Amino acid sequence: MNKMATGRIDVHGHLLPRVDDGCATVDDSLACGRMLRAAGYTHAFCTPHVWPHLPHNTVAEIALRVRELQSAFDEADIGITLLPGGEINLLSSWPKLRMLPRGEIATYALANKYVLFDFWADDWRDCAPAIEAGIDYLQSLGLTLICAHPERIKALQQPQALLGLTDRGVLLQLNAWCLMEPADSILYQTAVRW
Repeated sequence: MNKMATGRIDVHGHLLPRVDDGCATVDDSLACGRMLRAAGYTHAFCTPHVWPHLPHNTVAEIALRVRELQSAFDEADIGITLLPGGEINLLSSWPKLRMLPRGEIATYALANKYVLFDFWADDWRDCAPAIEAGIDYLQSLGLTLICAHPERIKALQQPQALLGLTDRGVLLQLNAWCLMEPADSILYQTAVRW
């Protein structure tokens, strides 16, 4: 019986070079991979931004880029398995998201089960109708939604707004670095609360 490697799994990273505001070069990606491995990670999801202004970040392109980066990781003997995914900006993608075939929606491991999303807004009242409609639509496809770094989204720093998402079955993904912020910062306080 084969044992699966034990270790940490990074579920949200911008490791793919030259596709968004993450790693700029393959060398940067390798350096990040080495840091992840040194911290005990064995797997990392590559979740580039899937935003309307980044039209090349499609499911097919992400899969190709992950394979290419995995080859570079293997050649450098980093020891991390890379998996494809994406981070959908639900606010800027709605309602055009409805036009995508289900298989073109970026999901974790491209397995059509879990969708990582974010959005940027200052006030929940300004974005609630679009976010709620997008959530309803994606859930109607049988997808489980995960809100990326809610502690960083100003509109979700109001507890009732975030409770509204979790009451809808949305899972949360925390950026661990937010726990390193000063204790009096809103990022730290929100991260600790959730």
